[in-house]
Amino acid sequence: MALSFPALIADKLKAERFSLLDIGCSGGIDPAWRAFGPKLQALGIDASETECRRLADIERNPDISYVAAFAA
Repeated sequence: MALSFPALIADKLKAERFSLLDIGCSGGIDPAWRAFGPKLQALGIDASETECRRLADIERNPDISYVAAFAA
């Protein structure tokens, strides 16, 4: 079975942190990016304040945050 792109990159960059910008993060960060584990640093941006608040409440990684905003 082939590795997903994030899993392949995480395997190659074992000691490196990985920063992700997720614009339109409704539903949360795609689970494939969790392959980076504690090395993942992410910022999720979505127009829905309610959704960003919900995601922030359930997020376990302290290096992942969500911002309610429009990106253009």
